[in-house]
Amino acid sequence: DDVERLSRHKLQACDIVFSRRGDVERHALITEREIGWLCGTGCFLVRVDSPESVPTYVSFYLSTDESVEWLNRHAAGVVMPNLSNTVLQRVPVALPPLPEQKKIAHILSTVQRAIEAQERIIQTTTELKMALMHKLFTEGLRNEPQKQTEIGLLPESWEVVELGSLAKVGNGSTPKRANEAYWEGG
Repeated sequence: DDVERLSRHKLQACDIVFSRRGDVERHALITEREIGWLCGTGCFLVRVDSPESVPTYVSFYLSTDESVEWLNRHAAGVVMPNLSNTVLQRVPVALPPLPEQKKIAHILSTVQRAIEAQERIIQTTTELKMALMHKLFTEGLRNEPQKQTEIGLLPESWEVVELGSLAKVGNGSTPKRANEAYWEGG
């Protein structure tokens, strides 16, 4: 009974899901991976069913500065903006002919995939850097025996010193005049 009752809330490929409150401009285009998930009460489900529109194009268009600005301007509430079904239905969408929508969606999808691939590379590189930093700062470069210190394992030839013995540490400040230096030792 529950499955049947909630079936209209099951996500399909190319549905668009919007946050109801908070970052009201945030939305997601549903992929094959999310098919069958349920759209909860904190979201709106937008199912593009017009034969004159491409859901991917519509989703990208809803990410434009103009659409985001429109949504924020029409959402209720200042501290915690809220969307309503009525507001979401009224969002203006520039709709070129179908072949042009398909081309635009294809181009933007290609760029999006490139961005996602680049983000995965950056994440992997960041994780590699963190692992390398840990290895270098605990084992050093000479494969020498380690000793336990107040900050953890270090190579035996290394010492622990305070930052203040290596550098001046000062407070930031705002200059009183345009030509005044920013540095104030402290």
